[in-house]
Amino acid sequence: MTDFEASVSAESAPQVLGPNAVVVERMRAVRKAQDLSVHDLVERLADIGRNDITANKIWNMQTGRVKPTFDAVLAIANALGVSPLTFLTVPDDADLSIEIAPSVEISPARFNAWTTGARPLPGGDEDLFAEHHPYGTGLTRRQGTPEERAQALVTRLSARLAEASQVITALETEAAEFSAGVGELADENLPEEQRRAINALTRSLGMELPTESGDEQA
Repeated sequence: MTDFEASVSAESAPQVLGPNAVVVERMRAVRKAQDLSVHDLVERLADIGRNDITANKIWNMQTGRVKPTFDAVLAIANALGVSPLTFLTVPDDADLSIEIAPSVEISPARFNAWTTGARPLPGGDEDLFAEHHPYGTGLTRRQGTPEERAQALVTRLSARLAEASQVITALETEAAEFSAGVGELADENLPEEQRRAINALTRSLGMELPTESGDEQA
């Protein structure tokens, strides 16, 4: 059992953790794994110029009286010599759930995949997730099983086909409106250059421009 698991398995510890609790428990676990007391951590923080993060402030974070700020998370990660992501991941097999929003709970493995940029949350847009992947991770393509990627491709192509169908319908409507006006244009005394342009357009649309009533047939 890891220090993190031992910490959250206490009777008073909830089996559903919110994001702030995850960060605090991971900070505690990493600190204890390095055999450091809170005062030892405070000394390390002072060494990097963070005298504002006192022992009292750390205790208040650990007891939930105050929420850990992102600035403090980065500073403590620096002092402990770990990545900030260390505090945003938990053991995959930990016997708990992460509540990322009210009534939205996910497993530790899915939480880790989300925070490290490997997979979106359930129901998330995988294309959008991949497009805005974390810099420096090398994650430029969507992750997942072949079946998941195939399903995502089908969904994406279906959306493209629906868009194309809408465009085609709009063009057909415009072509019909143009066709209805062709007869009126045929009776107009148009310059030859404009008549040739209209003829070319109607041929490209598969239509024929009616001849004027007095024209001779070729």
